[in-house]
Amino acid sequence: MKPVRLFALSALVLAVAMITAPSWAQDQNQQQDSPTKKKDTTGTTGSTDSGTTQDKSNPPADNSFDINDVLGKQKDAGHKPRNTDAPTEFGLGRVTFIGATGAPVTGYKPVLFESGPFEGLESFGYSYFAAARQAVKSKSGPQSQALIDAPTNPNASPTVNGLANSVGPNQMTFSNINTPAPDRYQLGPGDKLTIRFWSPTEEAVEKIVVVDAAGSISIPVMGSKLTVRGMTLAQAQTAIEKEIRRGLKDAQVTVNLSELRSISVSIVGEVTAQGNYQFPSVMTLFNALYAAGGPTINGSMRNIQLRRSNGKAITVDLYSYLLKGDASQDVPLQPGDLILVPIATQRVAVKGEVGRPAVYETTSSDSLKDVISYAGGAKSTAVVDQIEVASTEPGVSRRIINVNMAEAASTKLKTDDIITLYPVRGEFQNTIEVEGAVDQPRKYQLAPGMTVADAVRGARGLLSDAFTARADLYRENSDKSLKLVPIDLSKALGGDSEANVPLQNHDRLHIYFQKEVSWLDNRMVTLRGAVRNPGKYVRMDGMRIRDLLLQGGGLQPDASYDTLFVNRKNPDGSEGPLLQLDVRKVLQGGDDNVTLNDLDLVTVFSVSDAKFTPEHTVSINGAVQHQGNFPRAENLMLTDLIKLAGGLMPSVGTTVQVSHSRVPENTKIETYQIADLAKGAVDIALRDGDVVTIPYRGDYQEAPLLVELRGRVAKPGVYAVNSRSETIANLIKEAGGLTTDAWAEGAQFLRDPKNLQSDAEAKLSPRVRRVFDVIHEAQYVRALAKSDLDKIRILNSQGNQALNGLSILSGLGSTATQLPASGADMEAAKKLVQNRELVSPARELNNEELLESGNIPIRLDIALNQPTSPNNIVLKDGDIIVIPEKPTTVAVRGAVFVPSTILYDGSHDLQYYLDRCGGPTIDADKEEIIIIRASGSITKAKGKTRIELGDTIFVPTRVMVAQLSDGQTKVDSIFKQVTNIGFLYVILRNLIK
Repeated sequence: MKPVRLFALSALVLAVAMITAPSWAQDQNQQQDSPTKKKDTTGTTGSTDSGTTQDKSNPPADNSFDINDVLGKQKDAGHKPRNTDAPTEFGLGRVTFIGATGAPVTGYKPVLFESGPFEGLESFGYSYFAAARQAVKSKSGPQSQALIDAPTNPNASPTVNGLANSVGPNQMTFSNINTPAPDRYQLGPGDKLTIRFWSPTEEAVEKIVVVDAAGSISIPVMGSKLTVRGMTLAQAQTAIEKEIRRGLKDAQVTVNLSELRSISVSIVGEVTAQGNYQFPSVMTLFNALYAAGGPTINGSMRNIQLRRSNGKAITVDLYSYLLKGDASQDVPLQPGDLILVPIATQRVAVKGEVGRPAVYETTSSDSLKDVISYAGGAKSTAVVDQIEVASTEPGVSRRIINVNMAEAASTKLKTDDIITLYPVRGEFQNTIEVEGAVDQPRKYQLAPGMTVADAVRGARGLLSDAFTARADLYRENSDKSLKLVPIDLSKALGGDSEANVPLQNHDRLHIYFQKEVSWLDNRMVTLRGAVRNPGKYVRMDGMRIRDLLLQGGGLQPDASYDTLFVNRKNPDGSEGPLLQLDVRKVLQGGDDNVTLNDLDLVTVFSVSDAKFTPEHTVSINGAVQHQGNFPRAENLMLTDLIKLAGGLMPSVGTTVQVSHSRVPENTKIETYQIADLAKGAVDIALRDGDVVTIPYRGDYQEAPLLVELRGRVAKPGVYAVNSRSETIANLIKEAGGLTTDAWAEGAQFLRDPKNLQSDAEAKLSPRVRRVFDVIHEAQYVRALAKSDLDKIRILNSQGNQALNGLSILSGLGSTATQLPASGADMEAAKKLVQNRELVSPARELNNEELLESGNIPIRLDIALNQPTSPNNIVLKDGDIIVIPEKPTTVAVRGAVFVPSTILYDGSHDLQYYLDRCGGPTIDADKEEIIIIRASGSITKAKGKTRIELGDTIFVPTRVMVAQLSDGQTKVDSIFKQVTNIGFLYVILRNLIK
């Protein structure tokens, strides 16, 4: 077998065997291969990988890489990411390395210089050893069991059993390796041979012999010694067969190499893993470099030294192999060999328009042409007559040299030179550009003699809404500034030589759309209706209606020749007179062919204008994202309209209804199933005026209902209610029930007033209030009139006895006092009678007093014990249930001598609690006492009303005024005023029941 020259595949398998740590272990070792040098633990100069380290706790997901990255044969240029899915020129595709733990090795990422003159570039050839570097670095644990137990099948591939069992610095050596040998492999001490021989008279015999230290073996049968050192396997078989035939006539002999010997090789210098290696004897120089992880980013690839034990040295240049595939320097290794990788002393960078921008190592014989060749040559877009070489005079200065490619072969380079091949300008020459209202707005070749009309024709003509009165030609001056050349486009297209100007390089012709002509200000007229080209046109001096019709392309075939209208504007911009003209006279040039003014609007009607034409729209409402009207295009389908409306809402029901316009009464509404529309089983074309309605689902819930539970429950808080039939008893049960000190009878139930009052009630309440205001106003007027009549009657009565019965209120709770009948007293009485404040208007209720309070009185104790009771309220979103601690008192407030809080005694009635507070005051309104329950309900006290725990007894006051009558005075209570205005509306509402 021939020696392995294309060693990449062998080295890949070697890297597989050397992985003994998880694939992400490469992170901690990337610090060894960076352009920044640092001292390692052995005292040699190491290096640190630039690049981003991975988090060990999150190993990368993509564990494969392109074999191109390993072999350094990537086809892509520059810094573009490599296409790892593309097949490689070696036919190997993607390769996945499996480590000792079974974890794949992560894919290769280019290592770039982070600083210095080579910042952002990759060192050429460094990626070739990426997989090997990763494999070596991941070897952080004991030798993989899979490696130790490697098979020893003599018929196995040498790349599996020969190379995969290499032993590196962190591994122990072990026995020789059983593998077939290459054809030119030379035998030596330690090799184990299997000799099989037979003859016509003898059975086949198989013997195993070992080459001794002297290079000899013992020949079976003969017992003699035969020196095989330095022989190939074929040569050894011939010599052994010859020796055996001396004792066994016509013997047939086969010889196989059953085990290879191991050799010891040292690898030092700028390599990933320095040290002494135990290799199979078939190992080559390239294999050994790969096994050691290859040179570091600072290591040389063109000055690698192989030093033999006999003092002979060989210099190896890897570029011959990496660039040309020349493996002639891949020599077999011998015991005691030392491989030295020195630091690269001279490197240059190649950037720009080359096939492979990178940092390259150079030798003293390399020229600029050679280095550009290393970089894949110049691209077709490169400026090759001005190649930039940025060079440095050490310790002096930096300078730039421009070199023509023709001189590149004779141009020598210095270390750290940066070679840049710039691209040609992206700007095209001999071009013009047509933009705007043409069919194909873009750049075109400038042909000799090309004119404006030629450019428009080349752009496939004007669009229907192009503005032809004017186009603008932007032309470059010699200083690259622009000048504007106005073009009368209609004349240019008509062949007018003055308007159809010749074009020059980089001219840009802009043709306006009709909607863009607003910049022409007021010198515009508008033509609309049954003409071929309706739109806005520039009004030329002396322009008449017939001129405008001709400019608009003439009348359409269905145009009416009876009448056209001209809407004019006044000088101030307001609507002016409307001219009604005969179309035939206009076309004949008669008197109706009037001169146009600025902003005139000319309308030409069609014969069918008098006919009804429905608006081309349809509408959609209901469970769609955007409800409303939509234009109806030709063949607009129902599903198309739903898509135009943004699609269906999640709360959509099961049907779609389509109602047609302008159909006989009682025409059936079409109904379709949503599921059939979704499957494409049904669809219809819509007509003008169609109305599409999509009902919602009644059981759909946009958001969960939230209810808050406060107070004395086991688990107070906010609860989500899943069902619209959930009751307060269910919620209390879910919250773990009431605590031992809870007072269910005093529970309060609060609901958002918006959920209590219907929309109709909210709208009617202000109207009802206004009606009552009118009624009260009328009552007030009548009361005033009656009071005036009473005063007149009293003043005209006989004598002064009329005032004897007049009593006045001398103070709050005071008794009435009689007025004397003297003359002065009579005058005072008259003034008192004339005082209209004795009659007061009804108080107006404001909007706040018409709103719901939000408090719903309930009996929670009944709700819990009787689930079917009305007290077991069905919950709504935003409800709040407050369960207080059980009280022990009853409060008495209002018109009592000592408002107090009294200990509750269930055996007593209302009078007991009033007496405990000193009884009602003299101005107390005993007939209107109310009881406010702890639950928020209000009850009017009647007879012996039962007082409950936690009640508040409220005693209102009264105000007394004089009631006038014939010959007597009577004091009546005409108004009750509640001291707590907060309860006013609720109390009044209960009192009128």
